Amino acid sequence: MTFAYDTVTRHDGFAFLIGNANFEAEDDVFAAYGEVWVPLSTRLEATGALRYENYGEGVGDTLDPKVTVLFRATDTLSLRGSFSTSFRAPSPFQTRGVQTNFTNIVDHDGSRTFAGRRTLGDPQLQPETSRAYNGGLSWRTGNWALNADLWRYSFEDVLRKENAQAIVNANPFDSRVERTSAGTISIVNVAFINADRIETTGLDLSARADFATTRGSLSAWAEATWLFAYDVTNAGVEIDGLGKLNRANVGAPNQRLRFAGGLGWTRDRIRLNAMARHVGAYEDDGGGSIDGFSTLDANATWSVGTWQGSETSFTVGAANLLDADPPHVNIAGSYDPRSADPRGRRVFVRVQATR
Repeated sequence: MTFAYDTVTRHDGFAFLIGNANFEAEDDVFAAYGEVWVPLSTRLEATGALRYENYGEGVGDTLDPKVTVLFRATDTLSLRGSFSTSFRAPSPFQTRGVQTNFTNIVDHDGSRTFAGRRTLGDPQLQPETSRAYNGGLSWRTGNWALNADLWRYSFEDVLRKENAQAIVNANPFDSRVERTSAGTISIVNVAFINADRIETTGLDLSARADFATTRGSLSAWAEATWLFAYDVTNAGVEIDGLGKLNRANVGAPNQRLRFAGGLGWTRDRIRLNAMARHVGAYEDDGGGSIDGFSTLDANATWSVGTWQGSETSFTVGAANLLDADPPHVNIAGSYDPRSADPRGRRVFVRVQATR
């Protein structure tokens, strides 16, 4: 991996596109994987897997297992459970690279700015590890299919960037905070770090139904995720980050509820689809709350059949059909880019030909 920038970029010569220093890095990785399936009875089966990875000197190696059990209680009901560990080594970019991008910063006087965040690699980074637990069930009968999964993920030595806002909050005049001659923040220098731990628990639900009628085929589906816990620990300090923007810690924005659902109708060569998405309301840990965000997508497809030797179809549709605006967030840019989309209604036409 090699990044080489021009002289102007290396010396922050652009007003908005703050530059980077040159760097290069390389890693050699060896990995092996094996899996075994064991039918314990006509209704019970187990799967075991092992993955070995060796990243050489500095990072080291790891051996991670996964065990799953599936029990078909009846012809329509099955139960499942799994446990696994995983390992994520810091990339060459995270250990030896340099990255400058932009982030929203609230200064000590309440002013807001879209400032540079320069992240420096750390060759002493440790690999991130995790444990995953899952238990679920599936029920299928006739035209219906229902699924439910309860899960818990625990991440340790989490690979993250330091939070620029947290640095400014702790000391607005920290040596890592660079300011312009007018006193406004221009760059906050941060590093890739190993945060102590992030633990999250949630429930995934899904349902689908398909029906054949004299006027065509109908289908309906829905998926939802409900978060029960999202705990962040860094430098020995534990934070309840559930349903929060998490603007001043190493956690990510999250909502207690996310939902998506759709309807489809097909008849002969015509197919119509509609899909609704909803991201639930959540809390701004800088003060106040953030509204939910809901969008509706729709499209129609006409299958022409064989044309010029290809199966051809035409599709017209719209994303965010109702032109919903993202909810206001009290930061520069006025929205949360990891939870909402500011682009508004997008109309598209697609022609597809396959041989």
